[in-house]
Amino acid sequence: MDRRTFLKKSGVLALSVSWAPGCGSEATDEPMVASYNYTGPMGPADVFTHGVASGDPLDTSVVLWTRAKPDVVGDEPIFWEVALDPDFELRVSAGQEALDPERDGAFKVIADGLSAGQTYYYRFWVRGRSSVIGRTRTSGPVDHVRLAVCSCSNYATGLFVGYRGIARRRDLDAVIHLGDYIYEKQYGPANRPNQPPYEVVTLADYRTRYGHYRTDPDLLEAHRQHPFICVWDDHESANNSYKDGAQNHDPEDGEGSWQDRRQAATRAWTEWLPVREAADGRIWRRHAWGNLLDLFMLDTRLWARAKQVSGGMKEQIADPERPFLGQDQEKWLHEGLVQGSGRWKVLGQQVMIAQLKVNGTALNTDQWDGYEATRDRLFDVIEDQNIEGFVVLTGDIHTSWASDLTRDSSDPERYNPTTGQGAMGVEFVAPGITAGGFGGGSVVLGELARDLNPHIRWVDLVHRGYFVLDVRDSAVQSDWFHYATLQDDAEEKLGASWLSVYGSGHLTEADSSAAEKDQQPDLAPG
Repeated sequence: MDRRTFLKKSGVLALSVSWAPGCGSEATDEPMVASYNYTGPMGPADVFTHGVASGDPLDTSVVLWTRAKPDVVGDEPIFWEVALDPDFELRVSAGQEALDPERDGAFKVIADGLSAGQTYYYRFWVRGRSSVIGRTRTSGPVDHVRLAVCSCSNYATGLFVGYRGIARRRDLDAVIHLGDYIYEKQYGPANRPNQPPYEVVTLADYRTRYGHYRTDPDLLEAHRQHPFICVWDDHESANNSYKDGAQNHDPEDGEGSWQDRRQAATRAWTEWLPVREAADGRIWRRHAWGNLLDLFMLDTRLWARAKQVSGGMKEQIADPERPFLGQDQEKWLHEGLVQGSGRWKVLGQQVMIAQLKVNGTALNTDQWDGYEATRDRLFDVIEDQNIEGFVVLTGDIHTSWASDLTRDSSDPERYNPTTGQGAMGVEFVAPGITAGGFGGGSVVLGELARDLNPHIRWVDLVHRGYFVLDVRDSAVQSDWFHYATLQDDAEEKLGASWLSVYGSGHLTEADSSAAEKDQQPDLAPG
């Protein structure tokens, strides 16, 4: 099949082009796609040290990212190209832009005019040198979506074997990263030294920490093979952060103002991750895969959250005026849930929404348990509007959980864990990529959590890893993939599988992991 026929069959014959060379003398109905031409001296082979990445896929566009050494690039533009094949014989789009000197070498471009539900390959050029080849995929109207879901990657704790497992999967539509992409200081054992070797506070510090993480080969490969959809949690700034401060921030201990630190942290995150950028700094946004899935990515951390209070402060916890999402984000979410066309309504967010209590007192008020009024209003919308297919994806707590979502699981008149009566949705919680669980005695702790909170259907407090969310018209299923160690020879094993049939709002254990897609495009070579 020749190039023109392939493009016609792929539905991409009329792609828009971001940049093209001068006008040619021959008329053609094929799109003009620029080629890279450079005649100057060759730059160093390591100009693209931090690899490539893509993210925030939409039906017709995706963010492409790389970082080039600013002192090597100089005023030479970065050239990028996108193709339907890894050999770049079927190129569909290309362009070039100057490197912004204010962004520490980070380079982002939105490749648009693409086809929905299509896998693409991309790369960058500068000073005669090519980056590695990346692979990405647009969203679109499909009948089967598979998403890897992960969080909490502490570089110092151990190898990123979970990212390695994600990178090897050929049938993923995207990777959902729910935050704690970096850690601002040393938590747990120092199995791998961090850079810089101290708690990060300034913009230069945060940039260095991201740059150090992005030398990890497993993280680089996960980014290279799949588009990421990311939100931050607390450790991208400081532990247990909220809008106006953080538990791990002390202005009187030489850490400066919180606003300066927050600005530095969010700027570095925006520079180093393949995310679309909003002028007002918001990261809450919606992604969709046709009429199958609406994905709402939230900011429960820095946009509006009030300072955490203790579990005994029940009046403050129930205060309807105490913000968590903020009025604007909350309004956007409620309207999106009601008006969205997706059969499944999925939230991608940071902290556990299911109740985790002992004798009615919240164990962790950094979670939605500490902001009950916001959760109550959300549950009101789900119930009052008869919203089906409600699913929440969560990170933050380094451990694996599967829960029914209900008003009050302690009241058998309102919730039945066997039948699911009274449940309005489900929650899947991702373990840490490396951040540790509870260790010794965790089996007993998990059983106790379930006994006291019967809506919690399953919990694993030991293993690290990730899960794959499989979404079809009839059901959604989460398959947890776990690692017993964080060593180079760690083996990936299926930890558990739980599913929810559409309309049930309830979890049942699956007999096996969900079947992979029949169509599995080639991974990017290299």
